[in-house]
Amino acid sequence: MNEAIDATVVPRGIGDALAAAFPEAQPVWPLRVLGHGFRSVVVATASGVVFRIGKCPEAAAGYAREARLLPRLQRRLPVAVPEPRWHRGPCAAFPNGVIGYPLLAGQPLGDRLPAGADRQRIAADLAAFLVALHRFPVEDAADVALPGPATEQARLVALRDAVLPFLMEALPAAAARHLAEWWDGLLADESLRGYRPALVHGDLWNENILVDPAGTRVTGILDFENAAVSDPARDLATLRHLGPRFATEVLRRYAAAAGGLDARFAHRIQRWWELREFDGLAYALRVDDPVERDDALRKIRNGPLFRSG
Repeated sequence: MNEAIDATVVPRGIGDALAAAFPEAQPVWPLRVLGHGFRSVVVATASGVVFRIGKCPEAAAGYAREARLLPRLQRRLPVAVPEPRWHRGPCAAFPNGVIGYPLLAGQPLGDRLPAGADRQRIAADLAAFLVALHRFPVEDAADVALPGPATEQARLVALRDAVLPFLMEALPAAAARHLAEWWDGLLADESLRGYRPALVHGDLWNENILVDPAGTRVTGILDFENAAVSDPARDLATLRHLGPRFATEVLRRYAAAAGGLDARFAHRIQRWWELREFDGLAYALRVDDPVERDDALRKIRNGPLFRSG
């Protein structure tokens, strides 16, 4: 999720469709809109069930992975994660799928830590969550069909090919040359293929982190749609949305609990952080959304590729 939306964004009759598909989740009304992202509209029912409703085919595939993976993570992590009790693949009522789970306690962390928040406790909670997640035996999720290292290089090449032609036109000449050279360096970077694979969340930014109202502890982690067997550094990179000092504190605690990091771990965090906004741009170009396209372009121009951090 990335922002609140008006209820008119949700197609009329969506509450009736949810009630018909999942009678055990009633009462549905009043239906509360929580937010939306690239792939999902998120609503909460009167009975305390959160439903994520797909906006594109990729959402349905992600929900299917979550429905298989999340039950295996229950009670194996130090914070709560969604328990998917309701799920439908693409169908007439939900062309891009839907998944539902009981509402978790807490509120999204937001763009910054709450005033008076216990930064050290939240950092410790996130580090403990990541160590537990990254130690989860990947063979226990072998039949979940998560994306893995074998497809990662091809995915990066496809991402480059999707965004670079647009960026070469949209950016000033010097910035465009810099970006093209950066992509060449990234795709040739052997460290992005030299890590020990682990189960990763794949989108651990502030809106997917729940904390209690006082900001004293992490109460849950949302949205495992992008879970993969990949580089654990990916999950540390997205924490930079909360500022480099906080991200460094989480990394320090993570390294201590994990028994150390490989020599190129910090380098890979920086690489994944630099990559962060390109997926959003690729999505906006694919669906021809000029608002999201321009927002992604702004984030890239103001991001770590063109400034330090």
